[in-house]
Amino acid sequence: MLPFSIPNLRNDPFTSTLILGAILLVSTYVLFYRTKHRKPDVHPICVREQSSVASIRKSNKETSIYRSAFIGEKSPFLTFIDNSITSLHDAVLRAQQMKSLSVKMYDSSIKKVVTKNWAELIQDSTRLSSGISALQDKNSGLSDLKIIILLEPCFEWIITYLFCIKNKIVFIPLQPTDSETNISLILKHSKVSTIVTNNAWAQKLLQVETKLNLLVVQSDTHSLLKSKIHKVISLNELLYSSNNISTDTFIKSPEIDPEDTAYILYDPVGSGNITAHAISNLNALSVISSYVSTIPGKFSFTTNDNFMLIESLADPLALNILNIAIFFGSTISISSSNTSELIIEEMGFLKPSCVYIPSALLKDLANIFNEQTKKMPMAEIYFFNKAFNFVSDCVNRGFLPGFSFWDFSYFMHFRRFIGSNVKVIYTVGNDHPQAVCYLRKMFGCQILCTAGTSATSGAIASSLYGDYKQDKYPSIGPSLPACEIKLIDYNDKNIQLCTSNNNSSALDFNPRGELHIRGVNVSTSTWSSDGLKPKVLDEDWLNTRLFGTFLPNGALQILSKNFIKNFPISQIEKICLDSIYVSDVIASTLPKNCEPDKLVITIFPRSFELYLLAAKSKQPFMFKNISTNDWCQKLIYDDIYKKLIAAGCDFVGNKNLESSKNKILLEVHLTNSNFTRSNNYLNSDGTPNRDKVL
Repeated sequence: MLPFSIPNLRNDPFTSTLILGAILLVSTYVLFYRTKHRKPDVHPICVREQSSVASIRKSNKETSIYRSAFIGEKSPFLTFIDNSITSLHDAVLRAQQMKSLSVKMYDSSIKKVVTKNWAELIQDSTRLSSGISALQDKNSGLSDLKIIILLEPCFEWIITYLFCIKNKIVFIPLQPTDSETNISLILKHSKVSTIVTNNAWAQKLLQVETKLNLLVVQSDTHSLLKSKIHKVISLNELLYSSNNISTDTFIKSPEIDPEDTAYILYDPVGSGNITAHAISNLNALSVISSYVSTIPGKFSFTTNDNFMLIESLADPLALNILNIAIFFGSTISISSSNTSELIIEEMGFLKPSCVYIPSALLKDLANIFNEQTKKMPMAEIYFFNKAFNFVSDCVNRGFLPGFSFWDFSYFMHFRRFIGSNVKVIYTVGNDHPQAVCYLRKMFGCQILCTAGTSATSGAIASSLYGDYKQDKYPSIGPSLPACEIKLIDYNDKNIQLCTSNNNSSALDFNPRGELHIRGVNVSTSTWSSDGLKPKVLDEDWLNTRLFGTFLPNGALQILSKNFIKNFPISQIEKICLDSIYVSDVIASTLPKNCEPDKLVITIFPRSFELYLLAAKSKQPFMFKNISTNDWCQKLIYDDIYKKLIAAGCDFVGNKNLESSKNKILLEVHLTNSNFTRSNNYLNSDGTPNRDKVL
């Protein structure tokens, strides 16, 4: 018997109403209001003051030295986060001992994920060692071997990478989307004869006069190319043939020093200038340490993470993320797709937790989800906007809301499209703040922007975890803990960048200049067929040949190399992206080598926005004919022109106005092709190809 009696709720409507009211109030608090009372994801001071000044500037022609706030003003640069791992070779060995590393790809033909576990990776790398050793002279062996990897993302790319790192073989990753001319110039410069490539590139390389060892990735050995000069071998047969089976593990390699070269990164080939930078194990590990150190401990990467690399493994940032995955012995998912629709499908199957996605694809991904939400019924759109405003309010307070009523109703559904597990997305550059802010709210994950050059191991700075002010301060964040940065005045006939404020009344002045960097991530040697050559540096400072500006929060913003009337072209592209009709944009000037008289803007528009407006205005519209649609042309032209003038670009003229005769005329082209490397709108390294004008 209980010491008290339970009331019969059927006969006590007052008590029933109180209980139901209490349940309703608790549910409302938990699902709506409790979320808004969370603390910021990081302390607000960390976001407001992202850099520290290491020393006063030497002259009024340069800035002070900026360092990451994570390291002290006089502390040494961050090199290793684990002193037992001093080379990529050590990282691969530890991953081997952990037996957790695996590689995944989505096979669209069978709609399944194909996986290679660590045992298979060891076996394939061992067979590759045995097969390549047989190709070398007995006297040289593998000691002097260098390998070019000219492949799209695939299992064979990762296997070749592991083989090279474990056996102290320097490799050169090249972009398969690069031109034949550029690849030929690199081959002449490097004089490397062993190339792992696909069938399409092997066919082109047969025209090279010097002898090559071509390891071709193809399953059909009967159609293998024949050559009297070159040795053409099926890599698949080399890896999977029963005649090439060894029970040994990797060939024993000599001891590796942190200063030893791990791989070679070429600068984008242009105007005949070819520069190859030797990336040492120390360079690569310092970047790994810097990326990991900026992630709070409880959110740090682990063995259970799944790293997905999209479109290219030869991108410097993709290599850095690949190195992080190997460092932690995590799963690696790879994709060669260059369209967002296919990437969404693959992410749904692969379920990654950390993703590298190039800038153009990130913008296209944001456009797809934006259009999908606008295709919902009117009532759904109303409630979705309420949900989006709720998340926006939380983000403005400094935190991602996590689970709530609106998350359960909408955002959880959108996350399922990309596998539900994504917690960090890495991308390149700071020219897409709209896409970064939109996708962060949609997916509830961190989106970190970073950038760098081949000479800096692909990284000089990275966004901070918990920095949600990209719309106000579009940047690549503060310098990495592995380096420090300063800006120096730059002056020529077209560009004048100053680090000092001559106008004392201008309170919003941000120093602009040419970017110089010093640190352990900086390559200290260039490489050619003659060997390594030390770089001549001014007190260890490397001139990156990039332009940048420091924002009030201490974050670095990268500016384009092209300017018009001392106004960066990249800023013009940001202004254009504010238009509701623009999905992606590339701006350039004509003529190229003298005072420009035209600003040419190529736009990939948002089809659904134009469709809705065309239907409302009773105008003809077919997206495949967008380049010849006069109504769309005028609509977007006028919108872009107004935004440029409102942003202070008063040097831009309208071709339809008489008052614009002495100004730089605006010219707008529309295309129905999204910007990719394969259609030449982007360079092989993923940057905009400003030389392509429709």
